[in-house]
Amino acid sequence: MEHYCHSKNIPIDSNLAWLLCALCMAMSWVIYITYYNSRVIGYILTRFLNHFIKQGYVKIGSLSISVLSGKIMFRDVAYITEDCTWRAQDGWIIFRWWYPYVHKEISEDLSHSDTRLSMLLNGFELHVYNRLSALFSIRTSFVPKYEWRDLIPVIKAEISTGRLVFGNRLLPTTLSVNFEEAHIIYTTKPASSRLDQFTHITKCKAENFKVILAPSPKYTGLSDEPPRYMGEGFVVSRFVTAEPEMVELADGDVVQRSTAPLWGLDIKCGKGTDFSYGPWADRQREHLYKFFFPQDFQTLEVTKQNKVGEKRYCESFDIRLSTLSEATIDILFSKEKETNAVHMNVGQGSYLEVTIPMRITDDGYISRINGQLLHLEASTSLQYRSLVESETLEVLNFHLMQVE
Repeated sequence: MEHYCHSKNIPIDSNLAWLLCALCMAMSWVIYITYYNSRVIGYILTRFLNHFIKQGYVKIGSLSISVLSGKIMFRDVAYITEDCTWRAQDGWIIFRWWYPYVHKEISEDLSHSDTRLSMLLNGFELHVYNRLSALFSIRTSFVPKYEWRDLIPVIKAEISTGRLVFGNRLLPTTLSVNFEEAHIIYTTKPASSRLDQFTHITKCKAENFKVILAPSPKYTGLSDEPPRYMGEGFVVSRFVTAEPEMVELADGDVVQRSTAPLWGLDIKCGKGTDFSYGPWADRQREHLYKFFFPQDFQTLEVTKQNKVGEKRYCESFDIRLSTLSEATIDILFSKEKETNAVHMNVGQGSYLEVTIPMRITDDGYISRINGQLLHLEASTSLQYRSLVESETLEVLNFHLMQVE
């Protein structure tokens, strides 16, 4: 016996039931693929990775993969350890597998090659709340023939709204480095020395870059109020644009004693550059330094010289800070909640160079500071405002520290 729906004259039988069942399954599958598949994959991958990772915890909120476009999209990704937390709200990675593989010589400049690997991170945050002692001793090693440079000669990464945080509730202040947008490029170039394979170069351009000393949440110790607050805390430096560049030579072969491999950081500050410092900020720097780099009160041993056939290591870490336009520097002093300041205007081309030794000689080690301030105009907040006016002010071979 067949039943009919009088409004549509459609027979209600097993065929209609199977059709409705197929439609329901198709709708359920579309809804699952659209809204839940990436979350299920993220949950499975989270459980799988944490089963093998012995230190720390990995969380992946959702993950989707597109093979044709070589794109991996993710959301709510975090890696949590006892020392730090890496977190990103969302982002993607693109691997352009369709680019042809071209073998190149190790001495060639690959900075102008096509970008095979790209990355985008939104809401990136790195919070360091303990000493990363395990990471400080890591030496990156590569495949002897460096064939990875032919496959991935250039890596590009973009970060939208990022933050690096150093501190915890045991410190009165937390160091926070904030930026709204960053573009990062990693590549290699020929080394200046014939004893080195090539040079690693990481270039970054950041917008609205700020370095802030903010009060640590849940800190219960003695309070030390800053000379002034600027939004979230005391702003140490602020740039509209900043271009830090990291340079490091790959480990080379030692034949004779000669110039050591380079390792340095070159920071170029753009428009709207402001620096603020003073006794209060230096006290907070000391708190942070003593916590993350505590003294072991041991006698430092002289670094041994490399022998023939051994890999060479860097002798110093060189930092250079330069201005691409006019900048301001404020040195703030406070006494009995009254703040006074030394305000300085410096011209384009001013720079500061800091050399931090990585080796200990028979005479100990010395950190050097060199600098030059162009078109300097300094004034104070006191009654006699004018302090210094100079076309050029140079700081030469200022010895910051010496240990014997």
